[in-house]
Amino acid sequence: RGRGGSDEVTCYTDVRTGSTRIAEGPSYGGSREDEELRRRAALTCRDYAEAQRLDVDRILSSRPLGSGNDYEVRLRVERRGRSDEVTCYTDVRTGSTRIAN
Repeated sequence: RGRGGSDEVTCYTDVRTGSTRIAEGPSYGGSREDEELRRRAALTCRDYAEAQRLDVDRILSSRPLGSGNDYEVRLRVERRGRSDEVTCYTDVRTGSTRIAN
């Protein structure tokens, strides 16, 4: 949050040296359409996971698989009282979604 509103920024860090920098703009790169599809995939997977009775703590990543409509989304969830990471696969065109792990 800043300047009276909220902005999306990207944080880059080198885990070897500990150097970190913040850059304005979307974290995914690419066009606004690419960003919107990644966001849609992430939200679809979050909703799907919650429907499967997983408490979603955080969306870790959302990325396209190839050049089609398929996306891979990594989620941090609470499962049986323990923190876990799962991978969700979704087709942003059809809404077909599944969770692995």
